[in-house]
Amino acid sequence: KSRPADMCGWTGHIQGNLAPGVCEAARPSARFGAKFCPQGNIRGKEFLPPGCGKGSALRMVNRYLGIPRAGSLCFGDGANDLDMFRAAGTRVAVRGSCPALVQLADSLCGPPSESGIAQELVRRHILPAPPQTQKGA
Repeated sequence: KSRPADMCGWTGHIQGNLAPGVCEAARPSARFGAKFCPQGNIRGKEFLPPGCGKGSALRMVNRYLGIPRAGSLCFGDGANDLDMFRAAGTRVAVRGSCPALVQLADSLCGPPSESGIAQELVRRHILPAPPQTQKGA
């Protein structure tokens, strides 16, 4: 069942192998004004109401908390993060991100398998460094 477009925080995902009829089955979302945002592969697609996305959410949270654009930081790895990157003051792309995101990024961090985001937050003194363990103890 389709959800109304005014539910800005909602994102619907289609997972799995998309058969030719799936795109037609998803078409009812268009009557609510949802946009189709390809994410680089056929396994995951997003449908969002117009004007809603990570960028608009970041702008809304910044406004609510009184944080200037220059004071915001975001991390991303895919084309669905482009709007958020345009809304943030500091943009960090995860290594292996789509080229358009890397081009907008202020810096790169390691992938999740290497705790890249946590390491970047420590490097920027946002999180404390983890305690050092002593070898042989």
